[in-house]
Amino acid sequence: MELTNVTPPGAPPGLTAAIVYLRPVARAELLGTMANLGIFVREYQSLPVIELWNEGQECDLAVMVGSNDPAHIAAAHRICAVVTPAAVAVVPNPEAEASYRQSGVIATVLDSNLHTGLVPALGLAAQRARSRQRAGGTAETVFVGPMRFSLASGRLECNGRATGLSQVERKVLRRLTVSPGVPVSAADLEQEVARNDAETLPRGSELRATVLRIRRKIEQVGANPLMLGTVRGFGYVLVP
Repeated sequence: MELTNVTPPGAPPGLTAAIVYLRPVARAELLGTMANLGIFVREYQSLPVIELWNEGQECDLAVMVGSNDPAHIAAAHRICAVVTPAAVAVVPNPEAEASYRQSGVIATVLDSNLHTGLVPALGLAAQRARSRQRAGGTAETVFVGPMRFSLASGRLECNGRATGLSQVERKVLRRLTVSPGVPVSAADLEQEVARNDAETLPRGSELRATVLRIRRKIEQVGANPLMLGTVRGFGYVLVP
């Protein structure tokens, strides 16, 4: 499965990215961008790609180069289940972009926008990967801007202040932290809350009330409540 490892021998420790090629792409530009950002690379090809994470999960973030093929989108779901939320999808067209956003990737980049879109997308993924490193190498603590969110305890911390979240609030915020900067539909948030507990499914005004409570708690710990934004007619977005 593994094609090549371009990490220089004896390279200093840093972020390592897995590039999973499921279709052709401008490889030289992709690798050049990684090199300029100081990200070491391991390259993979073919399915099932989830096997690559069984090698000690040695990659901090992932770049999926896929198409509209359902198998490619399914592979993105499997990768995001392990490296969430530090995966980026490189896609050929806007139709595929919409599909990959539902997979949990932190950002999507079109082939036609590879030159300008890849750097900010990788920047988001690298920021999230660094957050996991600062939290001891796990994804149980997420840093969003100045705010620290413990996924296990539902505790928000910022500038020495802390507060707790209810179970429903925790599930909503956890889903939003999967892809900061990418809008999440109200339907997706409702499904996330209902998972394993259908009786707590918030709908309409109940979901809006939950979001308002989270904003108040973000403000309580000294962060900007507007980082949890509303996307009119669609859902919500968490902006780092």
